[in-house]
Amino acid sequence: MSENPSLTAILQSRKLKKRLIAIILVVPIFLLASSAIAAPADDTPPVIDLTDSDGHMLINGTVFSSNDINIICLAQDDLSEITKVEYSIDGSSFKHTSISGGLHSTTISLESLEEGNHTIAVRAANNASLSAEISVTFSVNLDSAPTATDSPIWGLLSAVAGITGLTLASVIFFYTRKNRPKTPVESMRPDELPPII
Repeated sequence: MSENPSLTAILQSRKLKKRLIAIILVVPIFLLASSAIAAPADDTPPVIDLTDSDGHMLINGTVFSSNDINIICLAQDDLSEITKVEYSIDGSSFKHTSISGGLHSTTISLESLEEGNHTIAVRAANNASLSAEISVTFSVNLDSAPTATDSPIWGLLSAVAGITGLTLASVIFFYTRKNRPKTPVESMRPDELPPII
């Protein structure tokens, strides 16, 4: 059987029309769906946290017993990349820190601070042109240097020593009481005891 060229052309053009109709219908739906799942716009500024070198949150009123202090600054943003982090001490001009991606962590070293109150201000910006700033007042008091008895381990050792001492005292008390000579009244049987008046 030979194929009719005009019939083949008609069948191919119908297939082509179906394909074109499918493309025309699918492409707008795909574009609409992809725009609906696009990343949400960032409308929140970065979050800034300050901690001391031991990981304790730096809050207003924090007292340092040294005038050489390391403050860790963590700036983060869930939706945008951090583009700038700067800090200022006691109202001085802001100093830039190096930036490395969406999560920014840097150590701010403060050396030879005078005793008294100080303020650190930190500001951060993201690539959505949003910024945040925090300010914390802390103090340096060299007379508040911790002593050995201020250490948490000292409290633990004191508790262990107290429990050990109490246990030892109890053992000695009961041992000596058990092994000491009895008084004449203690050696009597209950029916031999004089009546209580």
